[in-house]
Amino acid sequence: MRGSVFKRGRTWTYVLSLGRESISGKKRQRWVGGFKTKRDAELALTRALAAQEGGGTVAATGLRVAEFLGDWLEAIRPSLKATTTKSYAERCTAT
Repeated sequence: MRGSVFKRGRTWTYVLSLGRESISGKKRQRWVGGFKTKRDAELALTRALAAQEGGGTVAATGLRVAEFLGDWLEAIRPSLKATTTKSYAERCTAT
């Protein structure tokens, strides 16, 4: 589970898991409270999870899909093995 919602006193709180610290291995969490309803806390948690994942809406740029995929592949290339890069490039240029 990456987040949870619960009632603390009269208000609702969400806890967002941020993973573990690299050195000590301790859990990192963000606690945000003061929501009047459970629904408000759940919506805020959903937004926080989307922000954590880099999600959200994308502005229209006029890029074609092939251009976007080429830019995307260049951006992630350093984190990929050569064989994976080759495989992705083949799929991105397939018609």
